[in-house]
Amino acid sequence: MIRARFYGSSKAWEGFTLEGHAGFEDSGRDVVCAAVSALAQAALGGILDVVEARADYQLCDNGALSIRLSDETDERKREDVHLLCEVLRQSLEGIEHDFGQYLKVSTD
Repeated sequence: MIRARFYGSSKAWEGFTLEGHAGFEDSGRDVVCAAVSALAQAALGGILDVVEARADYQLCDNGALSIRLSDETDERKREDVHLLCEVLRQSLEGIEHDFGQYLKVSTD
């Protein structure tokens, strides 16, 4: 199962962690994993390359991804990151609705 956890609050997301494997299908054919991975990579790219927010992130060999804003991130960029995280959260919840045994979304 993939576990997605969002940090902050519904009004000010500061980052997220994704870890685990969906197990929906064999490697290379797992559409749940592919969808989650594509959304996560888009959010990561948006935060780092489009918003250019200061963030600490880790992408592990096992596929786990974690990103969190640094304290030095200014307010405007925090708002932009919040929007990207909210889009990711809502998208993942849509997948969770249909494939809940393979993906769990939670908030801190």
